[in-house]
Amino acid sequence: MFLSQHGVRHLLVDKHPEVTLQGRAGGINPRTMEIYRASEVADAVNEAGTPFANHAGGVRCETLAGEWHWLFPPELPRAWPEHTTGTFNLADQNAVEQRFETELTAFEQDDDGVTATIRDRKGGGARSGNSSTSPSLSKGRR
Repeated sequence: MFLSQHGVRHLLVDKHPEVTLQGRAGGINPRTMEIYRASEVADAVNEAGTPFANHAGGVRCETLAGEWHWLFPPELPRAWPEHTTGTFNLADQNAVEQRFETELTAFEQDDDGVTATIRDRKGGGARSGNSSTSPSLSKGRR
């Protein structure tokens, strides 16, 4: 998203259909929400966090069956208007990130840019193109 805003053509691929079962990001901090607001995607991210609207706090644990330790308690506010316009959002990585099930199988750099060969893991089709000549291979995601 940020590369696109600066006019940098790019390609994002991820061979996995989803994030790991254990998940990773369990929330988005206020500073990141400020950046998302400036990038005009904060509303979409807030919407992605809707299923977690009644959740609060954050914990850390070594295993799901192990002891949990509060990183920040549930009574902590999500907004600090005297410090930031952003609010803490509990949208997780699965809710915010889209997955493409696309695998980079080869790439080659030359004077014109980088040519990528990608394969659709669902349908198996492959395609290649140069980021300077093939808009379909250089689209970022928003």
